[in-house]
Amino acid sequence: GAHLARSACARYRQDVVVCRSIAEVEAAIAALAGADAVLKAEYSSSGLGVRVCRAPQRLAQQRPLSGWAANCIARDGCVTVEPWMDIALEVTAEWADGRWLGVSFPIVERRQWVGQWRSLPPDGSAPDGAVDFVMSGGVEALLAPLQLPATCGAATCGADVAVVRGEGGGFEARLLEVNARTTMPHYARAAFAALGEQGGARAYQRFAIVDAASMAGALEDEAPAALCLTDPHGARFCACL
Repeated sequence: GAHLARSACARYRQDVVVCRSIAEVEAAIAALAGADAVLKAEYSSSGLGVRVCRAPQRLAQQRPLSGWAANCIARDGCVTVEPWMDIALEVTAEWADGRWLGVSFPIVERRQWVGQWRSLPPDGSAPDGAVDFVMSGGVEALLAPLQLPATCGAATCGADVAVVRGEGGGFEARLLEVNARTTMPHYARAAFAALGEQGGARAYQRFAIVDAASMAGALEDEAPAALCLTDPHGARFCACL
């Protein structure tokens, strides 16, 4: 339904432009005054359906991107254009039946979701101060006034949030996506909560959806490096820790 469309984010952000023609896309890019622009397809998830228009080139000079945008408009009716952000840390926020669950940390590679950390990112990738900003309630301060469960179309929902450096050198939160549905972070939370501390579950640090063929042998290992949550046999993908 319409509540699942990416353009729904425009109601919460003034810098997201919903474009229904290539002329409108070009105008939205030009309005960014030479800054990079992010184009998003109307229906996609996990970071798919996202393209970057590099300044100072016009859209017409980037034929593959121009063609992609035209195809999206023909298929879905629109694309959205927004300014590119230099993201220091990306987090997700989740609600269940309108109840705030908190924030968690996705694993993002090349602008695509590839998994979810159990808790804080253990790889040291988060800049100094960014995690402190999140843990001190910086994301909640952004999201609370928006009342997403009451306004986005689904009481069980999520949001993708970027933590960026502010002009004063500190960190600020910016809304990236509104997910008016159950999300992968919801499933990750449920998987870690269900396992609890049983069977050495603390050793498993991330949740991911992977190629099932690569996981078939994990069911036979006595101490597997990955724990299958769904049966990989006969499946294309497998959820695992």
